[in-house]
Amino acid sequence: MKKITRLLALVVSAAVFVSGCGSLTGSESGSSSSSGTASSNTTDASNVSFEDSVVNVAIDGDPGTFGPYETNNNGRKETLYEVYEPLAMYQERGGDIKGIMAKDWSAVDGEENTYKIDLYDYITDSNGNQITADDVIYSYMEAGFDTYKRYVKYIDTIDKIDDYSLKIKLKSSDVGTLEHILCNCWVIDKDSYESSSDKMASQPVGTGPYKITSYVEGSKVVMVARDDYWQTKEPLVKYQYQNVKTINYSVIPEATQQSIALETGEADIVNNMSASAAEKFENNDSYNVTQNIDNNCRTLIMNCNDQSVCSNLLVRQAILYAIDSQGIIEGAVDGKAELEYCVGGSMYPDVETSWDDGDYYAYNPDKAKELLKEAGYPNGLTVRLLTDTKELHGKMASLMQAYLSQVGITLEIEQYEETLVKTYMHDFSSFDIYLTYMGAPDYVVISYFSQLSNTNYDDQLNYCGINDAKLQSLLTTALNKDTHNAQSMTELYNYITDNAMLYGILCPYTYTVSDKNVTSASGVNHDGWLIPGCNEYVWNK
Repeated sequence: MKKITRLLALVVSAAVFVSGCGSLTGSESGSSSSSGTASSNTTDASNVSFEDSVVNVAIDGDPGTFGPYETNNNGRKETLYEVYEPLAMYQERGGDIKGIMAKDWSAVDGEENTYKIDLYDYITDSNGNQITADDVIYSYMEAGFDTYKRYVKYIDTIDKIDDYSLKIKLKSSDVGTLEHILCNCWVIDKDSYESSSDKMASQPVGTGPYKITSYVEGSKVVMVARDDYWQTKEPLVKYQYQNVKTINYSVIPEATQQSIALETGEADIVNNMSASAAEKFENNDSYNVTQNIDNNCRTLIMNCNDQSVCSNLLVRQAILYAIDSQGIIEGAVDGKAELEYCVGGSMYPDVETSWDDGDYYAYNPDKAKELLKEAGYPNGLTVRLLTDTKELHGKMASLMQAYLSQVGITLEIEQYEETLVKTYMHDFSSFDIYLTYMGAPDYVVISYFSQLSNTNYDDQLNYCGINDAKLQSLLTTALNKDTHNAQSMTELYNYITDNAMLYGILCPYTYTVSDKNVTSASGVNHDGWLIPGCNEYVWNK
């Protein structure tokens, strides 16, 4: 579930923290022991009062801007869930959603794909503005429309019933559509947003449990729990907790420096650590290490277009039989990953456990050679692999290159920055295999649809470069909420697998590492981002 890319470079000194918001874990310098086991400068904070409580969080990206509808980056995702709120939110990947600003929602009898949404009538933002149905409609259909177009495009109409109720009619009956709309748009006060000269980029005003009190570009963000947080009448749900008074976010882009920050006490918690970075903390009693799973399955998308040698099914099957997925897991991530049997993992509710029992192109180089001969390539061939510059993808590509060479296939690896990859992936003459990651917030069928539907692009070709009528029919059936079941999902899975269109390899494990003042790193959301206010700490008695 985690975003594990690490950018290169800057080390942030403990001296940049805001005066008066010092670390509970100590600020003395420290270093790793010569044995490779992490040392610790943690100070016990069990007797600290809530009002004096502070947690220092290392993040790998600078938010840059705090407006609710700006282009997202890692720094924004690592901070702004504490500041802004949606109508509802997933409690875990593939799990139920619970209302945040929405008190309840229900289908409207006799009106297809139409729902009534009731808001709490006492929601206020950090400036004391009350949130009403007008603000919800404005956030979706005006202020946030361009940012959330991928979701709001499914809204047919959205109408105010009264100040705290509205009715929404959807254009689609696809599974997950309502959930995506409820969970993926931050709601703000219209007047506050329109009166802001920079659309809240520097002075965010949200309804969330924390407010930003200071920011130093490229260095730090400080948040404080709101004394006037609006939800006091109902039990809190995940993302609403205020288990610490002050959150200091320290921007430390490089993984090695994040580890040092944990040891010196500059950071109390680091999320999305790789297995190799977390290893030295695992057997140290001064730290808690929580294993998570990245929902983004590392996947091969096969170019089935006529411009590629992989338009030949036998060639695609030969490539997959020649690759040892477990070997790639051992070589690329030291065995710290979940082996996948589809484009998704165990966190998705519509991944059937029976799929694990199939062949799924289990490593068989002899069979790969037979298929190549049958395909007309007894002496092998050359294929081109497109991927980005992420370290993990580079390691996986190199291991694939070695496996494929054993059956006579020469793999040419072409790595580009992600923005360029997004361009080249639609030029089906430029590659044969695309190594990327695929994921969805709730159902794996949504991930399948986003890659394989022929309705996503003007040329009506999917990510494999084809327009397959039978595949489209299977996708449509499996995606519809009335026919989304084990049978329709298995029929779709079998067709994709038999035709070697997509091939899921692994979902890596990532780790949340904290000092002992963090008793439970339970504040990781459905997309793998840490919500520090939801963690449990020694002062939460």
